[in-house]
Amino acid sequence: MVEPVPPIARSDSSPEARLSTFTTKYSEMFKALGLLDYEKQIVASHPRYLYEEDLLIFLYAGINISDLFLAPHDDTELETWFYNDANKDYAYEYHKTFLKMLNSIDTPQSHWLLKTPLHTFYLDTLLRHYPTASLIMSHRRLDEVLPSSVRIFIAATMDYFNNSSTDTVTNKKKVVERGLKFIDIAIDRLLKFRHANQHARTFDLLYEDLMTKPIDTVRRIYEYFGLTWSEDFEQAMIKWLHENPQGKQGRNTYTLEEFGLT
Repeated sequence: MVEPVPPIARSDSSPEARLSTFTTKYSEMFKALGLLDYEKQIVASHPRYLYEEDLLIFLYAGINISDLFLAPHDDTELETWFYNDANKDYAYEYHKTFLKMLNSIDTPQSHWLLKTPLHTFYLDTLLRHYPTASLIMSHRRLDEVLPSSVRIFIAATMDYFNNSSTDTVTNKKKVVERGLKFIDIAIDRLLKFRHANQHARTFDLLYEDLMTKPIDTVRRIYEYFGLTWSEDFEQAMIKWLHENPQGKQGRNTYTLEEFGLT
């Protein structure tokens, strides 16, 4: 019901009605299970939209971030496999096949936008399967990245823990530790990739620019990669930004100190 196969073309209005029905049923299910707070925390960290990022494609291929954070022990075979770029060709073959399936129904007018953070760990594999890919790398203050990332990791895993248990603090601490390791490895992979691929088609983007000057920033991206800009496209962005202000679905707060960081 959520990800129909074969896909539905954008010219078909039924997906919006289908998503509305699903969202209602989803909320009813969470209410029945006593997990409304979990849903609230999730969308406050990662809002839901009609079109989702390609994280879901990797989920179908068996690469699940939650498994990494919920493993019973550290330094597991699962963790080693997750971070290993050398064995992810199968996932990108599936990823490419999935996009071809979507293309068969509704080819994008310009390009596909792939935005899951998982690509950070597998950039060499990404470029083997998408050699003409244009890369956008955002830059944000680390003292903002760390608590923001840890907050969403906790939000995504909190429903697996008994919050009335004495183990709650221990479980939360473990998620924080694994979240920091996740970010640390991601930064290391990015630095190594940039050093080894200095001629890759890469646009460096300041997160602050994207948030304060979104239209101008996207225009710079399009100019850099030689993409076609149109008045209709710009007006569509303005409309979307007006209808979806930051915090519309909730907004989590966070500090370094609450996670034991300075």
